Amino acid sequence: AIDHFEGSSDPKDGTHSQEGLYEDFIKNVGHFDNLKVKKMAGTEASKDDEQYEMVFIDAGHTYDEVVRDINEWLPKTKYLICGHDYDDAWPEVKRAVNDTLGQVEVSGVIWYKVLQPKVSFILPTMATRPEGLKKCLDSIKSLDFPQFLIETRVVQDKPRQGVAKRVEQGVGETSGDYIVFASDDIEFDRSSLREILKVKKGLVSFNTGELSPDEGNINEHFIIRRDLLPKIGGQIFDTDFHHVGVDNLLWAKCKKLGEAVRCETAKIIHHHFTKGAVMDSTYEAGWSKVNEDRELLKKKLAEI
Repeated sequence: AIDHFEGSSDPKDGTHSQEGLYEDFIKNVGHFDNLKVKKMAGTEASKDDEQYEMVFIDAGHTYDEVVRDINEWLPKTKYLICGHDYDDAWPEVKRAVNDTLGQVEVSGVIWYKVLQPKVSFILPTMATRPEGLKKCLDSIKSLDFPQFLIETRVVQDKPRQGVAKRVEQGVGETSGDYIVFASDDIEFDRSSLREILKVKKGLVSFNTGELSPDEGNINEHFIIRRDLLPKIGGQIFDTDFHHVGVDNLLWAKCKKLGEAVRCETAKIIHHHFTKGAVMDSTYEAGWSKVNEDRELLKKKLAEI
C-alpha cells in the first residue's frame, strides 16, 4: 500500500480536508500480517526496482494524476493493472484510463487490464503413461505464471487417430490467445512460459535439449499464436500426417513467414526414447507409420 496520507489536493475529493487518514487506514487493515505500507507518494515509490504481479491504482483522481500513475506503474506490473472510481462521478479518471490503456474491463467501478495473454495447453495422450501425464500437468501448475490465464486440455487418442488429429481437436476446444503443444513425456521448467512469451514471434519452440545436426528436432514442443493459424492453412498440424514430421512441416511454414524462432531460455525436460527413455507402446504407435509420414513430409515441403 502506497500513500503519503496527506489527503488529496483535488477540491472535488473530500479527503483533502480529513485528518488522521493513516490512523484510520491502520484501524481498517493493519491487522493483515502480509501488509506492507510505504508512506510516500506513488511517484517516489515507483522508482524502486521491484516488480509486482498486480497494481491497483486509487490515488489522485485528476486526469494528469491518473495518467502519471498508470505510466509510472505499468512498466513495473507483470500481469494485472487495475484501479478504482471508473464511473461518471469521476469522468477524468475514465478518460485518463481510456487514453493510456485503451479498452479495459470493468466490474462495478473497478477497471482492470490483463497484461499477459491467455494460454491454452493441449496435451494429446493415449493414457498409457499416467505417471508421465501427472508430471507434465504438475509442471504446468507450477509455472511462474498466473493460473487464471492458463487452460489445459488433455485429449485422449481413442480411437487411435494420431497426434495431428488430437491436436486439431484440442484447438477447437480451447480459446487461448496462444497454444502450447505439450505431451506426457515432458516437464516444463518453472520459468519456461514466462521466458517464451518474451519472444515476439508467431511460433516459438521450447529448448528441449541439444539440437541435431540437421535441426530436425528444433520444433518438438512449442507455443504458437492462435491468430497465425489462418496464415498457415488453419491447422497447427497437418492432419494428413499420423505423427512423424508434423512439427517439421509446421516449422517450415512459419519460417517462410519469418515467424519461427527457438527460445533457448524456455527449457523443457523431454523424456524421449531418442534421449534414453524406453521405446514404449505410445512411441510405437506414433512411429508406426514413420515411412509414410516421411514421404509425405518430403512432398509437403516441396510444395511450400
